[in-house]
Parts: sequence; C-alpha cells; structure tokens
Amino acid sequence: MPGRRLEAQHARLPMIPLRDQTFFPHMVAPILVARERSLEALNVAVEGDGMLFLVLQKDPQVEEPSRKDLHPVGVVARVVQAMRLPNGIAKVLLEGVARAQIVRFFRNGPAYWAQVRLLPFEGQDSLELRARVRRVRAYFEEYVRLNRQVPDEVLMGIQGEEDPAKVADFMSAHLTVPPQVKQELLSALSLEALLDKLLTMLVQEQEILKLEEKIEDRVRSHMQEDHRQFYLQQRMRV
Repeated sequence: MPGRRLEAQHARLPMIPLRDQTFFPHMVAPILVARERSLEALNVAVEGDGMLFLVLQKDPQVEEPSRKDLHPVGVVARVVQAMRLPNGIAKVLLEGVARAQIVRFFRNGPAYWAQVRLLPFEGQDSLELRARVRRVRAYFEEYVRLNRQVPDEVLMGIQGEEDPAKVADFMSAHLTVPPQVKQELLSALSLEALLDKLLTMLVQEQEILKLEEKIEDRVRSHMQEDHRQFYLQQRMRV
C-alpha cells in the first residue's frame, strides 16, 4: 500500500535516476542499483515506508545527474523486495504506484531526493474513452502476435481489466521500444493523450514488424531456392 506521504498531492521522496528503463504505474519489475547515491536512496526507502521516486535520465552516460539531466515526469514506486548482491549491487523488485512530476530536486546527505507532485488522470468514463481503449487494445493484441520478443502470456495481464488507465499503462510498459520513446507515453498529461500516443506507436510498430516479416520470408525463399538449385546440380553430376 502507498505510504502516508502519498495521501496528499505532493510528496518528498528518496530518488533513483534510471539510465535505461522507463517505469510505469502498476508495473512490477526488477532493477539493479549500483550508484552510491541510488543505494543510499534505496536504504532510506527500505528503512522508511518503502516509497521512492524513479525517473529516467536523458543521457544514460551521465554519472552524477542534475535536475537538467532528468526527465520531468517519473513514477512513485514501492519497494517489494530488495537484495544486496556479493558485488555490492542491489537487486530490487519494484511496483509502480503513481505518475509524478519533479517540483524540486535536491541532495540530503549522500542520497538524491525529490519533491514531487502527483499527476492523476482527470476525467470521467465516456463512450468515446471506451472506444479508444477498445481500439488500442485490439492493436496491442495484434502487436503481441507479430512481435516475437513479447510472449503471448502478456495479454493475460489485461484480460478482465476494466480500468482504462491501468490497461494503457500496462500496454505502454510492454512495448519493445527504447526508454526515451516510452518516456513520451509516461509524460502524457491526460488519459486521452496517452491512448492517442500509444495507438500511433502501435500502428508504426506493426508496420515495421510486418515489413520485417516480409523481408524474412523473402530471404528464406531465396535460401530455399539456392538450396534447391545446389541439390539439382549435385544430382546432375551424379
């Protein structure tokens, strides 16, 4: 459950900058924590209410990020499990809780901290919203069918789910696109904007996947023809 600091619209949380992963609300996934300031932020969270703030760096090569090196929107997350490895790195299982925007970035001792403002999606259920969700869900199902990197079991994660925001965030988290592209989805300020961006990406990704499939079929056909010609030549020599 979210800690007390999330009962208001603002929260002061230890922060972990992420180099190459975009986290979404309702997402459960592991991360590796290696930098000293991030390890200290993790310790603060574990010793407290388990809550921290995750945000993607604009440049993963920056070792000591400042405010300008971070995207303005990230995710408040809850530590589910943390384990320190023999090499000093921590493996942490996290659950995304809510979108949030950085209001203030600072250091308190050795850890990074952020004052954040929660960004809940406003608006009521409508027929138009339901239609958007249904259309995006259909494109996502086709995307999973075409994409070998995404197991079919992923679709079970949204079966029976009625919350449009949870469905949209789940689909966003499972796109096999670069973190900086996923950040565009995380930064959407309304559910309608998120669904529109998600639909655009799914259409583009489907076109790429179908083109890749055609190229593979063409190459496979050429290889089979070459093999057949080679076989016939060998038979003629005999």
